[in-house]
Amino acid sequence: MVWDDAFPSFLIGLREGLEAGPIVYLIDPVSNAVYGEVEGIAPGTPRALIATVGTGSYAWRCVPNGGKAVTSAAVRVGSGGTTRAVLPVSEKGLSAPLAAYRKYVDQDARPAERHRRQEARRCP
Repeated sequence: MVWDDAFPSFLIGLREGLEAGPIVYLIDPVSNAVYGEVEGIAPGTPRALIATVGTGSYAWRCVPNGGKAVTSAAVRVGSGGTTRAVLPVSEKGLSAPLAAYRKYVDQDARPAERHRRQEARRCP
């Protein structure tokens, strides 16, 4: 399928009877880069996803709570400019920043908090 014109927004909702709470992404089906996401969808409460789309291929990915992700067939937008998407970060990609944060909390933040509490106890 080819869309001749790019659409600036999409209204996303769930059919009645489906579990609430999935996250829906507008993605590049080749790289899995994300153009937009919407959370907090529930039956009868559609949410808007606003994304600038240009020439290229797009797909929807729905990730239900505790379920397996489902990705739609790709749709090609035939006109428009270029857009940038954000590549998802893997768990491995977050391990170094998380380790640095934990080190900061253990070595810097916790002693400072203990000192603040000790000083507060000394004040009348």
